[in-house]
Amino acid sequence: LLACECDARGRRGFEDALYPQRTRLMQALQRATRIDSAAVAASAMAAGATGAAVGAAVQAARVAALRAVIDGAT
Repeated sequence: LLACECDARGRRGFEDALYPQRTRLMQALQRATRIDSAAVAASAMAAGATGAAVGAAVQAARVAALRAVIDGAT
């Protein structure tokens, strides 16, 4: 993200331009990494999920967290 911001702001006339993409992507990363994958997996297994279905449940939780950032939820 920093490299992208440096590239964007390193262009003539854009040195002081805002780069909101970095903030938004950092928020998305933080949301996705806050997911308690062990808890999601345990919940999925308690509901009868096994194997790949457990991984799919964790992925779905992360996607939901990212969707919240995309949709502008806090």
